[in-house]
Amino acid sequence: MEKFVVRIRNWYRHHVVPQNKFGLAVYQAGFSLLEISVALVVLSVLSFGLVNVLKLNQDYEDFNNNRLQITQTKQALLVFAQSNGYLPCPDSDGNGLEDRSSGVCDVQFGRLPFLMLGLPETDVFGNSIFYAVNADAVTVNISDGAMSASYFSDVSAPRFTLQTVPLGSDAGTGNYTVCDEAATECNASTPVGNHLVSSAIAVIMSFGANGAQTWATNASNSSIEVENADDDQFFWQARRSQAYGAEFDDQLAWIGAYELKFALLKTENGLAE
Repeated sequence: MEKFVVRIRNWYRHHVVPQNKFGLAVYQAGFSLLEISVALVVLSVLSFGLVNVLKLNQDYEDFNNNRLQITQTKQALLVFAQSNGYLPCPDSDGNGLEDRSSGVCDVQFGRLPFLMLGLPETDVFGNSIFYAVNADAVTVNISDGAMSASYFSDVSAPRFTLQTVPLGSDAGTGNYTVCDEAATECNASTPVGNHLVSSAIAVIMSFGANGAQTWATNASNSSIEVENADDDQFFWQARRSQAYGAEFDDQLAWIGAYELKFALLKTENGLAE
């Protein structure tokens, strides 16, 4: 039995364990399967974390770039008004141009007429930018220089004057209210203390990363985003949130009557009193 064990041992040494030229066993250092498995798990965890960090960084960068684009869009509208004496109507058919008939806006809510403004067709997320104008701009009131709708009249522009409402305590009609983050609801019952603005004549908005869903279904995940897509006179501005059920990444800008009047006062033609 002892001789058999010796023979097995010698066979193993000569056929399984590598040997050097002197016939001595050479044992090679290496990693066990367990060690390799642990290393792969660690690498997977680190890679997953890195991907998430990179995605968060990209999301943050996109959000900031989009904010800049919305700000530039507002400025482009003011420059357009300085050159033409009025603000354009919304684009209702997606061709990049305003849509109006006999001087009256075809729609109150629509897309930004980007071609008329020399702007990109979409926001950073690849979606159209939303544009809302005074509710009376779709009526004959657009020709009445005393009404807020006249800010959008292209007949004898500028049709409005320094006395056109909103002015002082007169908020005018057909204008927009933007509620702040602290508001528990955004409608006619919202306290004035929760208004960021109570008489905006135009609103520009990007629906954010989920904008395609909002444009397609006029709905979204949170009540705040739903408010911004329900085509009424109220909008809601809040901090960016990714919390489930309270998602919000809409970005708004608005134009007030004083801003528009001041923009035209800086031009060569000025503005009638």
